[in-house]
Amino acid sequence: MFGAKFNPEEVIARAHALFVILDAELAQRDWLVGEQVTIADIALYSYTAHAPEGNVALDAYPHIRAWLARIEALPGFVAMPATAAGLRA
Repeated sequence: MFGAKFNPEEVIARAHALFVILDAELAQRDWLVGEQVTIADIALYSYTAHAPEGNVALDAYPHIRAWLARIEALPGFVAMPATAAGLRA
């Protein structure tokens, strides 16, 4: 998106390695820290929700998808617009 040079396979593999850990953590609780939504959840939401735009599918991560849905259900939630890459997907 920003013209940075990177190895797509390496970046996608790193994202999946992170999502395996994140999914396991979210299997144990609804939010990243504590018993309610925090800035940690809000900060990580957009990067995670838009991962499919970078060819990182979320299909294998049911707890991440449920966490995304919990954030989207919060009062006042406004989604970040898709990037041009996401609009082509």
